[in-house]
Amino acid sequence: MAIYVSIISHGHEDMLANTPLLNELSQLATVIIKNNKKSSKGTLYNLKVNDNIIILDENDYGLGFGHNNNYVFKYAIENLGLNGNDYFCTINPDIIVDKLTVSNVIEEMHSRNYELSTLFLYLDDNKKIKDESLRNFPVFIDFLKSYFLGKRDKVKLEKIDINAYAVDWAAGSFLIFKASLFMKLKGFDQRYFMYCEDIDICYRAKKMGIRLICLTNYSAIHLAQRASRTIFSRNFLWHLKSIIIYTLATNKKVKSIL
Repeated sequence: MAIYVSIISHGHEDMLANTPLLNELSQLATVIIKNNKKSSKGTLYNLKVNDNIIILDENDYGLGFGHNNNYVFKYAIENLGLNGNDYFCTINPDIIVDKLTVSNVIEEMHSRNYELSTLFLYLDDNKKIKDESLRNFPVFIDFLKSYFLGKRDKVKLEKIDINAYAVDWAAGSFLIFKASLFMKLKGFDQRYFMYCEDIDICYRAKKMGIRLICLTNYSAIHLAQRASRTIFSRNFLWHLKSIIIYTLATNKKVKSIL
């Protein structure tokens, strides 16, 4: 049982150099950093402080979130021997988490036969302000209320076991998959460039009978920088496109390199 961590950098080399994330995770897992920004070419290699950190900087820039993580997963299969018994983690470069937390989450996944898990994310060092990373599956009106009014329905958590709650979906900033499940799902649907790909993959997992489990006794910090919500901004248009894809095409064939 091996652990693989996928981190996608969009010019995050300074952030990764100044937080303990890489040092912590590379003591536990193979950490694969994929560069997605041409202007950062070559700079990530300074972060390779040990052999457990792998840098992918091969001119495949400008991919969406899901495509990037599928790219890393495929690389790990073809070059590192990743197999279905392993664990695959998508972790944002702006997450702060220690190796013991990740190790404990995966140990609980293994012992309880959970195939898809997350934990609590907080926005501050004191862990007082929760990141709204756990959500219910949305309908179209929910997107509008969330985007324009900042209103969200109370998240439904279903207790499964001690400190383990089923939730509809969680942000891709911290998700851990049993690799065999990621294979069955064919990874993220690459029709989504950014936004909603995490909703979609959790939805498809649930259709397979696999619930996302939040292990509530573990947590991490998310140094989140919220994107602009200005109408017709690039982020707004990405979000709108993803909403339409999710709302109208959840039963269509997944687009994936896997």
